[in-house]
Amino acid sequence: MKENFTEEEWDFIKEVDQNLDGNLVSVLQKYIHKGEWRKMPMKPNDYKIAYQADLLSDYEIGKILNNYAPNLTVCPRCHVDDFTHVEGCDLIDQEI
Repeated sequence: MKENFTEEEWDFIKEVDQNLDGNLVSVLQKYIHKGEWRKMPMKPNDYKIAYQADLLSDYEIGKILNNYAPNLTVCPRCHVDDFTHVEGCDLIDQEI
């Protein structure tokens, strides 16, 4: 999995992941390593983990993911990219 990112990016991902109990790395392994990122959209629970990681990282995770698998930043509900949402998107209305 590390081969998909620079060493600096991977270290940063793991650092952010420490605050998410290993869930971010699991999601990335599922979608990037197994090639499932080509299947749109992500499952809502997986998206929430990546979205939360982006918020925790001051939006750096989104930038990293856009270099490798831009579909991972698309909301599975409102289909807006870059971890943004349309007003009334029920995914962000839920507690993340």
